[in-house]
Amino acid sequence: MNLEPVRISSSIVRSWQTCERQWWFAYYRDLQKKEGAHPASAVGQFVHTWLEWYYKPGHPSDPQAKMEEKAQEWITLAPELKQSINEALILSTTMVGKYPQWLEDSRMDRDLEWTDTESHISVEMGEGTEITLTMKLDNVGRRKSTGLPIVMDHKSVQSLGQDEPFGRLNPQFRTYDLGMFLHTGVVHDGVLVNELRRVDSGNEDSKPPYFARWEVRWSIDERRFYWIRLVNIANQIRKAKSKLDAGMDHRQVLTPSPNSQECKRCDFRIPCLMTEDGSNVEGYIAENYKVEKRI
Repeated sequence: MNLEPVRISSSIVRSWQTCERQWWFAYYRDLQKKEGAHPASAVGQFVHTWLEWYYKPGHPSDPQAKMEEKAQEWITLAPELKQSINEALILSTTMVGKYPQWLEDSRMDRDLEWTDTESHISVEMGEGTEITLTMKLDNVGRRKSTGLPIVMDHKSVQSLGQDEPFGRLNPQFRTYDLGMFLHTGVVHDGVLVNELRRVDSGNEDSKPPYFARWEVRWSIDERRFYWIRLVNIANQIRKAKSKLDAGMDHRQVLTPSPNSQECKRCDFRIPCLMTEDGSNVEGYIAENYKVEKRI
């Protein structure tokens, strides 16, 4: 039997497991909000932009200037959010301000050589599966002492280290780990989690530490069983996509999973409600969303 090719990523898997209707909006229809970054997520995106250019081999651009460029892009798209975006930019600037000194003092990067940032990698899950795993990795490099590949993921957090006890359960990190194992064909050094605290480090009332870094590793058996899990999820998505492609109504194929915390931050909360109340949902989507494929 010939299988239809299917693409998965850590974001696709998370969306599918969180709410199948969210997946339909975001990854079947490739919808994204038109106004760009929401102020609630702007700090994280600003910090990621700064770190991307800070770690870019050869340092081709000023990280601060890149953050300011992104802020202006968002303000142009949504001028009514100018104040919120500028506030997020100020906080982001203070968050990264002491990062270079922290690296120098802690020597966290002394055994690391970074070869790429915001790296896009695609790898086949295995012959006969017709599944492609795609990843967008913050930092890709190697340990100088061992020569083994390693990846690093940046996180803007309220409290440092609170997620470390659950790191081995995190599907994003596990997907990156498995993907790099399949991509390189060697047992690598896992995933480094690089945390920056959401606080104005220049404020005299703030207290360090402002940064933390921890590592997550998995065994060969854990990778094997996670591969099985991802293949199962990809096959679920393939089955649903086949029905949708054949013209079945998404409300017959997919089951939404309402949850107060997830719905609060979901970009599709309003059109989701409109799909069942008789409203002109397609008109609302045309006015407020654009079609743009995610990684």
